[in-house]
Amino acid sequence: MPDSIYQFNQQVESSINKVKEVNKTNGTQAAYQELRKEYDNFINNPNHSQSEDKAYLENITSGLKNEMTGLSAAWGLDQFQAKQIQYNRGNGNYETQTEFLSHGKNLDKKTIINDGNLTDINATGQVLTPFDQIMSRELMNNFNEFHHSKPVLGLFGHAYLSHDTLIHKIKEIDDTNFKEQKLEQNQNQDVNIAQSLMANNNELFATLDSINNGNPEGKIHRSNLKKFIQETENNPNGAIAQSFNPEQVSMVYNLEKNWNSEQIKMLHPDGYISFDSIANALGYNSTQSMINNLDRNN
Repeated sequence: MPDSIYQFNQQVESSINKVKEVNKTNGTQAAYQELRKEYDNFINNPNHSQSEDKAYLENITSGLKNEMTGLSAAWGLDQFQAKQIQYNRGNGNYETQTEFLSHGKNLDKKTIINDGNLTDINATGQVLTPFDQIMSRELMNNFNEFHHSKPVLGLFGHAYLSHDTLIHKIKEIDDTNFKEQKLEQNQNQDVNIAQSLMANNNELFATLDSINNGNPEGKIHRSNLKKFIQETENNPNGAIAQSFNPEQVSMVYNLEKNWNSEQIKMLHPDGYISFDSIANALGYNSTQSMINNLDRNN
């Protein structure tokens, strides 16, 4: 593969990853700005041909196919102009409000695309840039979804997208994404807890299980965690403290500290942690299937 093709693919991959990361951490509107910046940086390089610019954009949007719905909504929102409107409320009282208009009107289908020939939203008569063409087509593809997310109908049932409909859709997308990320993070943390308890033939689980009275029940209560913490603090050179690595000890501290958090409550629905309760929290249908599927430390 020629170096130029390799470098091109590297740049495409880098841009996709940057936009995805911003989308993941800061949401749709920030990701849109990052996408715009990446595209502008690429096309401003005089060494690129028009065909390379087009190929770059096509590859970028293909790699961001899961994010394009939100990104096109952000593009649509970017077309709106904020305007200060002063209303006379009577008796000499005036109120200034900000209204969002797209050059005197909301975004309807004719505004976005006219008989298949894309024209500049700002009505200058210029043809849309390749970037805007892609984003406007994506917005058109999702027009009904965006419009129905918060229905707004004009005269004679004429559907259009307003500033508020797009804000609503972007918030809906971000809320869903952040919720999924939180669930994934919690799932990963619970897997780490399970692996820590199961390491070395369930050594930590067994220690916590029997630490109060020496009689294992297959259950870890909060009092067991507190007893473990007390033992490690009072006797840092003792058998318990020396039997487990810092990550395992820290995990016990965090379990006790966050015992009443929604995430940890999933591990002890009946007031104690067992292998069955961990398996249920992780979505396994049995403890054995959890043991079979999780990598166990030696």
